[in-house]
Amino acid sequence: MRLLAVHADALSCEPVHSRGDVEPEEYPDPVSADGCIGAFVGVETGDGGRLGSVATAAAAELRGASDQLNTDTVVLVPTPHLVDDPAGRGVVTDVLDGIRVGLSDRDVRSVPAGWHLECELRTKGHPHAVRSRRLTGEDHVDEAAGETRWFLAGDTSADGRETDDLLVPIENATAVPAVLDGIVRGERRPARLDEILIAHGITTSDEGATGGGLRWTPRGLTMRACIRALLDERFVDATPVRTPVRLDPATAAIRKHVAAAGWAVEGASVTRRALCPGHLSAFADADLDADALPAALWEVGECERPDSVPQKVTLPEAHTATTDLDAALTVVEERLALLDDLDSTLGIDRVPVVRVTDEFYAAHEQWIEGVVGRFEGPVAVERGAVEHPFSVAFFASVGDDVVELGWLRVDVDGPARFGVEYADGTRRPTPVVVHTAPVGTVEALAATVLDPGVPTWLAPTQVRLLPIDQGQVARCRRVAATLSGAGVRVDIDDRARTVGERIAAVTDRVPYYAVIGDRGDGERLRVTDSETGATEETTPAALAERIGASTPLDRPVSRRGPLCLSDRLVVGGSE
Repeated sequence: MRLLAVHADALSCEPVHSRGDVEPEEYPDPVSADGCIGAFVGVETGDGGRLGSVATAAAAELRGASDQLNTDTVVLVPTPHLVDDPAGRGVVTDVLDGIRVGLSDRDVRSVPAGWHLECELRTKGHPHAVRSRRLTGEDHVDEAAGETRWFLAGDTSADGRETDDLLVPIENATAVPAVLDGIVRGERRPARLDEILIAHGITTSDEGATGGGLRWTPRGLTMRACIRALLDERFVDATPVRTPVRLDPATAAIRKHVAAAGWAVEGASVTRRALCPGHLSAFADADLDADALPAALWEVGECERPDSVPQKVTLPEAHTATTDLDAALTVVEERLALLDDLDSTLGIDRVPVVRVTDEFYAAHEQWIEGVVGRFEGPVAVERGAVEHPFSVAFFASVGDDVVELGWLRVDVDGPARFGVEYADGTRRPTPVVVHTAPVGTVEALAATVLDPGVPTWLAPTQVRLLPIDQGQVARCRRVAATLSGAGVRVDIDDRARTVGERIAAVTDRVPYYAVIGDRGDGERLRVTDSETGATEETTPAALAERIGASTPLDRPVSRRGPLCLSDRLVVGGSE
């Protein structure tokens, strides 16, 4: 925002032409004042993502000018020519309204936005009569934001005695888990997921990509497909949708959502950081009925997450509309059970961070105690002026970094912001919506499961066949056909390398391998477990049955790319 404040003897502004395509039948009344501050306000498109802080900054600046110049009268004049990227009419109106609220004890008069003006201005001639400012709002925090306090559940007091309190103040806790320390102190750095994914051959870098965008290899695409299949099956009862990635902040609901969430606005649009705006908009366009709730939407979509490297990521997310808060809490309990199952299936260990408002805590302390009690180990709890009545985010350590691996949020403001309603007899109440990101981003999950070792069902290649020479490739193809027909992802390393070199390339990436020689007994195989090094003799059918028993998927996910490694195109150094 650019603000030009002028101490005026007299100022009058009359709207004479609409900035729109059609002239209206009626025109707003002129606005005038004597002995006032004329505040010429240039609102930029980017201000749509920080409405509250920008309006607060402008109000503070004008309050200072009002006190210094001894006048309580301020005239707000929208002036798009002050900036290179002027915001739309809706954003300008919201900013002016915010300034008026911040100066509620002054005589504030506002010229409507969206008009060409005929103005008369007579200024004072003293040295302080004109001042100009560039305001970003970064130095002004919304005073209504309030404070929060951190607690630890599942811990003893500092002197080691048991406490009857559910929550121990974090400063009195015996120890804060390392994964939570940076979160509590607000110092969690963006996780370098790209380095982990590249090191494991899941992705390669692309210098032409923006925002740390990555190029996914066939191995990575297979892992993504397995994750997608698992989540699609878990949310099979939700309605699938696909919503826009870029959003228009000139739309009132989007503008308010962006401001509340603190998303950045670039130019005339904003890139979503989560799927909630599109899903709330879809709910607003749906015919919701009390008898049909809860109702869920499901999507796996592209987002931009500034707390991640890469920033351009894939986020699976579900949103469930419920009739009221009690129904929403029931959905939360169901989702927590689903997330427990995912932890076991994926082999991940997530640490929860619960956030609650004081009002919600006072009304639902017993319910919160039950939620906290279901988690193993300490749970960090942030209480106070948080965004949602109740939310829980999940974190995990990956190398030296901490990544966010999913969240649940109870949202009462978002549905109202988007005008979501449901029919309940003659009433049209607003539903409460539960946001569920079951695993966080696909990139964060992939990096997390790669760290300790990939479960067999998720491994891009589950079995690798190693012919001792080219004469055994035909037999490898027959074995591969049997395994593939049973749903196993298998490939053949027929490259011109020694058997030892090819085994070394297997051990950290493929759960099972078999060296195929000319002394085999029919189709029996000597199969080695890459993790333990144990070797046993078995048949392709028995091996396929063992692998099939370990998969949680209803339908197998096929291998991506050519069967033989010698036929594969190596891009970016990843095999």
